[in-house]
Formats: sequence, C-alpha cells, structure tokens
Amino acid sequence: MELLALVVTGALAGWIAGVLVRGAGLGMVLNLVVGVAGGILGGALLDLAGIATQRGWLADLAMAVVGAALLLLAADLARRAVRRSA
Repeated sequence: MELLALVVTGALAGWIAGVLVRGAGLGMVLNLVVGVAGGILGGALLDLAGIATQRGWLADLAMAVVGAALLLLAADLARRAVRRSA
C-alpha cells in the first residue's frame, strides 16, 4: 500500500511542479520520476534546514512539489547554460 501511495504522490507532485514551472505536465512517467526525486530532494533540504514537518500525505505532497520544482528549475538553468556555451 505504501508503494501505491508513493507512486500516486510522486506522479501528482511531478505534475503540479511541471505545471508551476513549465506551464504543463511532463507526461505520466516523467511526472512520476520528477515527483519521487523531488520528494527525496525536498525532504533532504528540509532536514538540512532544520525544518520539522508534520508527516502526512499532504505534507509529503507539498515537500515533493517543492523539491520537484527546484529540480525542474535547476534542469532548465543547466539546459540554458549548455545552449549558451555551444
């Protein structure tokens, strides 16, 4: 059951982050990958910042959206830097 919650939360977080950063979702598979990676990144950043979060589905979703949005912004910046150097 936890795996299903992870997949649903990751896909939803990736889609929300894609809409916020790029104006559209990224496709089901990429939404899932970005959302799960964003959840890991968001959790690590909040731990490093010393911010304690209430553990629950909504808190996990918010953390994953923030992490996924940061991941997408970093990818966009890297893509632009590569284009400029080429």
